[in-house]
Amino acid sequence: PAPAPAPAPAPASGKKVQKWEKRFKQIDANGDGAITLAELTAFKAAHPGKHAGKHAGKHAGKKLQKKFNKMDANGDGKVTLDEFIAYKQAHKHGKKHAKANK
Repeated sequence: PAPAPAPAPAPASGKKVQKWEKRFKQIDANGDGAITLAELTAFKAAHPGKHAGKHAGKHAGKKLQKKFNKMDANGDGKVTLDEFIAYKQAHKHGKKHAKANK
């Protein structure tokens, strides 16, 4: 028999999703409902935040490109709100959920 698939992370709270929707709209500079790599790069440059060191230095572009590619589930070069939330649930909320279960 095939192994059971890994359990999906628990759904995020409504407040978390609202926060992510707000952030998505902030990043989506032209308001077309999708984030491009250029928009994400510009947002990160303008709002370095608590992870500034992670995306600084000569490899910053490569790290951001890698993160963008993970968010862009269908590989069309744009991140939709659904893709953004799915990424956040899997990578942010999922980490906290995994820590709670250890």
